[in-house]
Amino acid sequence: MAHAASVNVRFLLQDVKESLKTEHGTSVVKVQSYLKSRGIDSIDDLRDNVETLRKVDKSGELRRWLSEVPRVSEVKAWTEAPFNAQYLSYNMHGNIPLIISAPHGGIKELPGVRKRKESRFGEGFSNVGDVNTADVVASTCEVLREYGLKPFFVTSRVHRRFVDLNRPPMQAFEPQAQLAKELYFAYHSILTGAISRAGSGGVTPLLIDVHGQGRTPNLVYRGTRNFQTMQPHDCARGHPILETLASNEVLLHPSKRTEKELQCFDGGWTVTVHGREVSACDAIQLELGRSYRDSDESTAAMGRKLADSVAAYFSTGAGSPTARSNL
Repeated sequence: MAHAASVNVRFLLQDVKESLKTEHGTSVVKVQSYLKSRGIDSIDDLRDNVETLRKVDKSGELRRWLSEVPRVSEVKAWTEAPFNAQYLSYNMHGNIPLIISAPHGGIKELPGVRKRKESRFGEGFSNVGDVNTADVVASTCEVLREYGLKPFFVTSRVHRRFVDLNRPPMQAFEPQAQLAKELYFAYHSILTGAISRAGSGGVTPLLIDVHGQGRTPNLVYRGTRNFQTMQPHDCARGHPILETLASNEVLLHPSKRTEKELQCFDGGWTVTVHGREVSACDAIQLELGRSYRDSDESTAAMGRKLADSVAAYFSTGAGSPTARSNL
């Protein structure tokens, strides 16, 4: 399948950026520039270039990382594998430059895969699923179809305790958990492919990554690394979709463009590695409080509000959806 894209070197650099320092303290950006200048655009190219590896990997951390990362041919096979329909739900044929994802909304177990242990992964570890977030995405897509709009989407059916799709690979699954590893790289390959398709024709696609939080039940937290993962629009909340959500009785934080995001919800791995900081895509993480997803009624209502906000935005001509039929 065409969307089984190579994991870019930028993906790798974001994961091991603190380790990728030359003996002279060269920045990650300079290392990335060094690799590109030598025609190294994928992890496989880097893996096969022993001389370059030695120059940028004084600590050996990168080679350890590479030992855990599959080759592109493997990722392609996993992306096309029959298990995808069982563990992932996705659409690669959108007609608007919008991708919606939900990495933590699944409830399925992975057969033969052990639960992730906090003792192994340390700070930032969580095995708590984001209840009904995949259903919010499904509801949003269903309502958008009423408008004649089809977003790209990818959601996981698997519980977070087996694989955390919103973490770097080294923090995402237990060692030797082959099925979890395959699922992880298939998910991000599909997401990369969706972004590529959504951005065809020169438009900047938008990724909305849907999560759940239990801190404040009636609040939705925006996470963009304080606009590092997206180019803010000239409006209070940074994007017209968020403005429309706020006008539709969804309480958003921050409520002002100049206000900082709450650090614990300011954007995770997905929006960081797929967003504007490292990709040609604007990315927003939405952390939904429980009141927006604690029942079938509230989940459907949140899906409709998000869909109405998206439809209002694209009705202005953003992304020219009518010119992008059945990508």
